[in-house]
Amino acid sequence: MGASNKERVIRVAAAKGRAYVKWSEHALKRARQRALDIADVTAALAGVEVIEDYPTSAGGAPDCLCLCQVTGEPVHAVIAILDSERVLVVTVYHPDVEEWSDDFRKRL
Repeated sequence: MGASNKERVIRVAAAKGRAYVKWSEHALKRARQRALDIADVTAALAGVEVIEDYPTSAGGAPDCLCLCQVTGEPVHAVIAILDSERVLVVTVYHPDVEEWSDDFRKRL
């Protein structure tokens, strides 16, 4: 599945809500540590952009790194595509300005 199809699956899952966007324990822990609201991130995934595609992943392994805006702030989400309707948030974080381009789409 290519990056554009992954974006579509993530966006549709986010639009459908929590039943279609699962969160790993690690992602829940990191979201709490980083003061990211689960509902806000889930909603923001509806406008996600895949910035790194991992085409060889399988079975719950990360499929892509995504950029979304959560309450006006850039957030990266590592996502696994579970099936044609459901996704798993593997982790979420605020990208470091020292490690990413000004638009947070490219690693420095």
